[in-house]
Amino acid sequence: MALHNNDLMAAQAILELFRTAREADSCEFIVVDDGSNEDPVNVLAVLGKLQHFFGVKVLFLKNMKAMGFGKANDIGIKAANGRFIALINTDVYVPNGWLAALLASFKTNFDVGIVGPLFLGKEALVTEAGGIVFHDGNAANYGRQSTTTLDLMYARKVDYISAACVLIERRLYQLVSGFDPSFGQGYFEDTDLAFAVRQLGYGILYQPASVVYHQEGNTLGTDASPVKQALMQRNHARFKKKWQQQLLSAHVKLVNSLQGPSYQRYTGHVLWVDDIVPEPDRDSGSIRTLCTLQLLLRAGFRVSYQPSVDREASYLWQARSLGLSVLPVSLAHSWALRTSDGLCRYQAIVIARRYVFKGAYEMVKQSCPGVPVVYDTVDLHFLRESRDKITKTSPETDVSAANVLHWLDSSPEAVFERQQRDEELRYVKLSNVTMVVSTTEVNVLQHYLPTASVVVVSNIHVPHGSTVPCSVRKGALFVGNLNHPPNNQAIRYFVEQVLPLIRRQLAPSSVKDFVFHIVGSNADTQVRELLKDNPDGVVFHGHMSNTMLATLYSHIRVAVAPLLSGAGVKGKVNQAMSYGVPVVATNTAVEGMGVVNGTDCLVASDAAQFASAVVSLHNSCELWDNLAKGGAQNILRNFSPSLAWQRLKLAFNVAGAPVAMLQ
Repeated sequence: MALHNNDLMAAQAILELFRTAREADSCEFIVVDDGSNEDPVNVLAVLGKLQHFFGVKVLFLKNMKAMGFGKANDIGIKAANGRFIALINTDVYVPNGWLAALLASFKTNFDVGIVGPLFLGKEALVTEAGGIVFHDGNAANYGRQSTTTLDLMYARKVDYISAACVLIERRLYQLVSGFDPSFGQGYFEDTDLAFAVRQLGYGILYQPASVVYHQEGNTLGTDASPVKQALMQRNHARFKKKWQQQLLSAHVKLVNSLQGPSYQRYTGHVLWVDDIVPEPDRDSGSIRTLCTLQLLLRAGFRVSYQPSVDREASYLWQARSLGLSVLPVSLAHSWALRTSDGLCRYQAIVIARRYVFKGAYEMVKQSCPGVPVVYDTVDLHFLRESRDKITKTSPETDVSAANVLHWLDSSPEAVFERQQRDEELRYVKLSNVTMVVSTTEVNVLQHYLPTASVVVVSNIHVPHGSTVPCSVRKGALFVGNLNHPPNNQAIRYFVEQVLPLIRRQLAPSSVKDFVFHIVGSNADTQVRELLKDNPDGVVFHGHMSNTMLATLYSHIRVAVAPLLSGAGVKGKVNQAMSYGVPVVATNTAVEGMGVVNGTDCLVASDAAQFASAVVSLHNSCELWDNLAKGGAQNILRNFSPSLAWQRLKLAFNVAGAPVAMLQ
């Protein structure tokens, strides 16, 4: 924090910063008094108390004469030790969550150099939602003096963000040599810093999940101040001369509305229609959807997301903080698909899941004829539903895709399932291309529709690995959303038929250490009754955060996927492999994953085989090490982000999306 007078205001701001400092792993407070005329008694008192009572590392530096905003901050940054530098003006007040959201942006955006918040001012009106710089060097703030409209409520790249509150890596700040001292007392030095960061290939990210309150004018005076006007004019000329080539080649002319220019940086505009906003810590499909959307965002697309059902607000904000423009559920049945001049807003439209496609397709085709429609099945619903019906009466029946298709085509019991199949196949024919998660599902669709355009865009994972050795791990783990019927069925099968066999085969001394852990949301009455009747050695955790689940994976010996029904690629198998935990699974659980039994995981066809496989992993760390390595290799071969992006580009290409979108 650079301080020039305003001692009491600065002291209050520091207290607010301290209150929210726990959002970082550690922090230090550095205040640079830039030649204040008044004695900073309040600031010194607050810093002293933070140090004395709370052990906070503080540093107070004094410039004998005012050197300017940039130079004062530069002096403080040179004394800093942390990885990140948060620059805060004395007239900025921070609520809970401001810092956590800025820090999280660096974890989810590999190419970001500077992150800044949504600035609110008097009467909660927007003072800045990121900034734009025009070709003549003039600049403007998005959303200024407006309310917080939807267009301002998702993260996106901008030209610059006011240094009244920004987060930047110290390494990058040093790499660009910090604030240019030639800008003197202030103005345009933050815009200049942003241009220097962008010149190195890093982006400037506006993050509305972080909100701060800015009492503008308390640092350098009001807009009408002659001092401020003179500084602005001098430094505007200096900035324009320094960056003239970049301004003329990559920046638009001054316009009355900023909305159009804000969209020009995007490659294209995609609408993604689904049932709910992704909940990645609750179900595998959400992980795949969110990762796929992030691939589009990283490639420069503007992505609007239309859910049809409201859920928890935290997931809405998570999606917006990643850069998704999430539309209100209220628009799901009265979409504004066209602009005021009658053109479709989108260059491509993705509709996910059979039951969503049913209600969305006609509106899309009426408003956006000729725009490519991509049908994302998520999994083949009719294949999953057929398996569920078959295995309810015969749990260990062979439900390979070929057998299910034979049952569908010939069984008198499959009337309803055939109706569902025909509906799903109709949507495949209506769409320009269909996305599925495995080659198995490609073959199923082409069994019925040989000429259909079908592309595999599977689950997306990266190996996290683990340094915890096999010898200190214990027990088994099942992860799954429990309102999904195949997961409920799998838990019952494992607890009632597999777990007793495991306990019989384990050495008596090992039985007490073998605990079956279940992680998942939405357990129904039947599941709870089952677990109540089997209390010994079974622990139901309910929902877990990703951090807690990662910790549990580091203590688990084996992950189990005893699925008897279902379709698609199973995220629970991917996830366990990505954390370096060997998997025992049924054939259905690893369908379409390209696994090699005995190398990538162990595959069992009945309860006895399943129990034996779990026990063998419990007894042999050599086998455990080999399978942990094999599982990680399977993830790299089949489920990497780079492979998914190539497949996604292929899908859009086949659909007929504009070529410019696919570079």
